[in-house]
Amino acid sequence: MEIIENSSSSKNSVSANLEVPLLIERIKLLYRTGFSALIGVFIVSLFLVIALWITTENGQLKWWMGILTLIIVIRYLTISFYNHQKTQDHNYRYWANIYVIGVVVSGSMWGLAGFMFFNPNDPIVIFILITFTLGISAGAATSISVYYPAFFGFIITAILPLAIRLFIEGGVFIPFGGAVIFYIAASTLFARQYHKATLESLRLRFENIELIERVTQEKERFEKEKVIAEEANIAKSKFLAAASHDLRQPLHALGLLISTLETTNDPDLRRKILNQTKESVYALDDLFDSLLDISKLDAGVVEVNIEDFTLNNLFGRLKNEYTALADEKNIELKIMPTNKIIRSDPVLLDRILRNLISNAVNYTQSGKVLVGAKAAGNEISIEIWDQGNGIPESELENIFSEFSQLHNPERDRTKGLGLGLAIVKRLCNLLGYSYKIHSEICKGTVVKIKVPKSNGIISKPQNSSVSKLDDLAHLVILVIDDEKAILESMRLILTNWGSKVITAGSILDAIEQIKNSKHQIDLIISDYRLRDNTTGVEAIHNIEKILNLQVNGILISGDTSSEILKTVKASGFPLLHKPVKPTHLKMAITGCVYNAQ
Repeated sequence: MEIIENSSSSKNSVSANLEVPLLIERIKLLYRTGFSALIGVFIVSLFLVIALWITTENGQLKWWMGILTLIIVIRYLTISFYNHQKTQDHNYRYWANIYVIGVVVSGSMWGLAGFMFFNPNDPIVIFILITFTLGISAGAATSISVYYPAFFGFIITAILPLAIRLFIEGGVFIPFGGAVIFYIAASTLFARQYHKATLESLRLRFENIELIERVTQEKERFEKEKVIAEEANIAKSKFLAAASHDLRQPLHALGLLISTLETTNDPDLRRKILNQTKESVYALDDLFDSLLDISKLDAGVVEVNIEDFTLNNLFGRLKNEYTALADEKNIELKIMPTNKIIRSDPVLLDRILRNLISNAVNYTQSGKVLVGAKAAGNEISIEIWDQGNGIPESELENIFSEFSQLHNPERDRTKGLGLGLAIVKRLCNLLGYSYKIHSEICKGTVVKIKVPKSNGIISKPQNSSVSKLDDLAHLVILVIDDEKAILESMRLILTNWGSKVITAGSILDAIEQIKNSKHQIDLIISDYRLRDNTTGVEAIHNIEKILNLQVNGILISGDTSSEILKTVKASGFPLLHKPVKPTHLKMAITGCVYNAQ
């Protein structure tokens, strides 16, 4: 049995999201006031029995009082049991129905009294019945009117039978029956007003609680965002300070080397200085490449190409490359052969493992570095073990921050840049891989990366189309840059590769050059930022409109901001970042021109 309250006034005054909480609260209110209501019913019933006994000495009064007392005791135990429940909210409909049933049964006993003890020949008995019955209903109007089904259940079963009996007797009793009906209507009106007032009070209380919770949540969110912003600001300051140091070191070395180069004619010394200059340039290049990797990952422009491949091939390449580095430090690098086939992006996974193996070798002073793979359910666990100095537990998360190096306070570049693990973390998040790191001081560290197991189908390698890497002769290349030194450098290197080069310092200059040129443009190489707040993307598109055909384009930029990376990716043009290595430039030109044919 389910008794559902249906009050249009309630639904109009209560928002949908508060209906259930308000209903639950009213049911709780019924049970909270239930004890006092039962006591009131018992006392009034007792006085009714006493009054009627004095008047009539009706033996049925004992049975009526006994049954009503039993009902009151059962209801008392039910209310007590409910109030001790810890999960009252889950079964609120059930407990509401239980309360209504108790009220109806109790009210029926009063309705039965109106028939059983009614004596049309005794006005005093009729007066007592009417007075006590209406009195008990007055209490109901306040104690149970918060829930309409309980109120109407009691009014109908307790008072209506008395009114019906008065109308049945007829004659002089009809006005009394009408008065009882009027009283029922007046009680209902009062109960309705009391119900609305209680409902409004509860609604305001819930809204205030909700408002307080919302304000508290907003405050907590603001505090969290403030902490995050402060931590980000501190991290940014540390990042810039470390980056500035690592940039200045090779630049400082370059300045000293060039100064020495200008004052010496010794060919051996000049050759040595040239080699050292290359090392400084390569150090700068490594730093810029790592910073670019982080910028691309943060901007979300790194493409993921998943395929099935044999892990052993990747392990073999890594072993060939890092064995020499390990030998220089007199440590053993052992990469275990494996027949595991995985499903991943081979390029990105290669970058992850390179950073981890490089870290392990750099921070292991003696002993060995072990790399292996083992099955872990539907995944393969790739593990890198080292016997380095170890990492304190409090620093395990910090080591994945940019420029974090626990054992390199002097920022020695031979020990890395402190960007490897920051890249590893971002790549693992991009690929959806879980990683764990465990370390013990003076014993070593183990990093475990879990990658998906393959279905066993190996992708066939595609034939490379870059067989024309050195075939750049007869290409007509337009170079746009607002730096004269860069234009001249680009003209020299491209001309040296056999290409015909047209240089321009702006979009207008480029358009003018094209109009005066008799050659068809094969490729446009443009700096991203040009004069007059224009971009290389705009330059290529404007030239395409003038030539009325699609032109191959390559963009070059020294900016690694996420906005520019996203804009360039959307344009579809390949992007090279300064400083650009000649081999990378040649590969980009070859791929752009010949793959488009």
